[in-house]
Parts: sequence; C-alpha cells; structure tokens
Amino acid sequence: MRLFIACPLPEEVKRELRRQQEALIPRRDQIRWTPVEQLHLTLKFIGEVQDWWVNELGDTLDALCGEHSAFRLRLAEPGYFGSPDAPRVLWTGLSGDTRRLCAFCDLLERDLDGAGLPRSEKRFKPHLTLGRVKQARPGLVRDLLAAAPLNLDCPLREVQLLSSVLKSSGAIHHVLSRHILSESEVDNDQAKE
Repeated sequence: MRLFIACPLPEEVKRELRRQQEALIPRRDQIRWTPVEQLHLTLKFIGEVQDWWVNELGDTLDALCGEHSAFRLRLAEPGYFGSPDAPRVLWTGLSGDTRRLCAFCDLLERDLDGAGLPRSEKRFKPHLTLGRVKQARPGLVRDLLAAAPLNLDCPLREVQLLSSVLKSSGAIHHVLSRHILSESEVDNDQAKE
C-alpha cells in the first residue's frame, strides 16, 4: 500500500483554494491542479509499505492525537517550490499555530522512526498544494505572488491515514483511519459564547 498522513480541510477553505486556482487557470501554463476534493495538508508521506502497517500507524496516530489539541491556522500568502523561472509546485502558505504543528510533525517523525519507518529527508513546511507545474510561461510566479492572501481561518481538528492509488488520470485517495485531535481551544472558545 502507498500511504500518507494528512489533515482534511474545512469545506469553505477548499472553496477558497479553488478560487485561487481558478484565478491562475486562464494562463496557458501546463499545470496539474489538485482536485478540490483532494485538497489536504500532508503531514507525512510514507510511501509503499506492507498492509500490516495500517494498524501500527493507526495506533501511533491515536496516541499522538490524544495528546494534542486542534491547530488554529489561517490561510496565508501563496508561494512556490523551484525557481521563479521554473516553478515545480504552487502552494498556499499557512500562518497561526504553525510552530505547534511543526512540533507535532517532529513527534510523528520520531514515533514512526521508532516503529521502523524512515524519517523524511525534508523538514516539514506547512503548505497546501494548489498544483504541480509541468511547463510554465514567464510571469506565472509573478501572477501567483500578486494574488492577495486568502486570510481565512483553517482549523485542523483531525488527522487521517490515507492510501493513494496511482492511476493514469491521477491519484485516488482512500481514508483508512481517522484520528481526532483532543478538545481544542477553538472549541472551548465557541462553548463560552
């Protein structure tokens, strides 16, 4: 199985990200846009593993999520990976509770490394992938960075273990398990109102 760990996004956040994608679609660049139903925050890409890992990973996520509350994030400025002349990935950044989110991902890496899965080679950078660039015309990065930050709340209350099946039409994701983060300050604030 090809697995990864991610946080699902609120529906209104997905709609706003779709609007950001649509603002760039009229350009004649070759970009494989992330389908709106697959927009998520990847915490860890695991890759190909044996089926029995699903239970092991579920137990690890249950324990970790039980010790951490939901993350209070906001959509932030857009960005890209690669060079300005040859961007590879277009994304939207996150602000807010990112330090605690990064610490959570460090603990996740530690726990999975202890269970026998290799650590990620790259340090976690909170971002939401809008699309992967196959071929860009000059000015794509300029147009992306000129877009106003979406500045929308993006609370993350759940962590999911997903499988990814690669097809010629793109990846198909299946949720294998859901792990709810402990009661959050967001929920406590709403309860007081």
